[in-house]
Amino acid sequence: MSRYVRWFALLSMLLPVLAWADDLLLPRDEPTYAVRTTNAIVYGTGAGQGGASSEPLILDLYEPLIDDPNVEALPVVILIHGGGFVGGSRSDSRLVTMAE
Repeated sequence: MSRYVRWFALLSMLLPVLAWADDLLLPRDEPTYAVRTTNAIVYGTGAGQGGASSEPLILDLYEPLIDDPNVEALPVVILIHGGGFVGGSRSDSRLVTMAE
């Protein structure tokens, strides 16, 4: 059996476990920090389904509210829901929880 076939077999056995672990690993609690949320910011346009029309590309911005005068800069995390512009949503509750 080739190495690729073994890796494929191992991956196919692990996928159900990873899907189950997804529910365990993603945060479910309240946000750790207070955040200011700005919803539905249009940052560009893209081809819609079928490619004929132009659709707005929209994002939500989550900014931590930190009252520490010593903090000059914060890291940036970009969460992309995926779905190839066919499925998924920026308002998926699990993504919102992670962003918060």
